[in-house]
Amino acid sequence: MEERRNIPRYLCTDDFSDSEVSINNRKYQLISTNFNRNGIALYSNERLPEISSCLISFTFRHEEGNIELSDIPCKIKHRHETEVGCQYGIQFLTEAESEDSRAKLLTLVEAFLAAATNNEDRYGLE
Repeated sequence: MEERRNIPRYLCTDDFSDSEVSINNRKYQLISTNFNRNGIALYSNERLPEISSCLISFTFRHEEGNIELSDIPCKIKHRHETEVGCQYGIQFLTEAESEDSRAKLLTLVEAFLAAATNNEDRYGLE
């Protein structure tokens, strides 16, 4: 299957925490499923409010130390809500070309996930 994205997605490993999404001062815990420096895919049994912007926080554990990202401004780009759960595509609203340290940390997390990825086992089933 041909990859349609400009940047590949990487499966969130066990080193990736759940994501905390904040909408109108209410916090929701969602499961982090896949990631790249531009965004993250999340899953929840609970539907999020019909709003397009939010803040997201998560931690990536690495042998060199935890990378903690807090209150990153985001846009909810995709929603797939069913009776058994909800999937969301979240776009990070950071300036990749700026001196934004969060953008640099997102790129670092992506590099760690890319290094740990087995391209023959995309879904971590082996």
